[in-house]
Amino acid sequence: MKEKNLGYPHSKFLVCDSNIDQVVRYVFSKDLLNCVLGNQTLLFNGAIQILLVSMLPNRQMLFETLDLFKSAGEDFETIVNKYALMVGMITLNDVITTLMDGLVGHAKEEKIVKRN
Repeated sequence: MKEKNLGYPHSKFLVCDSNIDQVVRYVFSKDLLNCVLGNQTLLFNGAIQILLVSMLPNRQMLFETLDLFKSAGEDFETIVNKYALMVGMITLNDVITTLMDGLVGHAKEEKIVKRN
């Protein structure tokens, strides 16, 4: 688990039942770190807060996705296909960036010019 935290420095990790298609919950990496530093076992029996993960259908429209983020109160969702297999993850930041990308102009960075 230490190597996983060091190799992939994310704030949340998915908890799967037997394979990646059976995502059941997620944990915060800080909780995992506290267990490791406290020499506790990494059993999910109360020492680590395990939170429910929200599922988002892969055919969801943008406004429906925003509503789901708002109602769930989370900043990421797992994306599942029609067979309930996980096909990816999306964050609120991904949605906002996609939404705002066309609205915000990409101004050229001005160079500093010395004037007389």
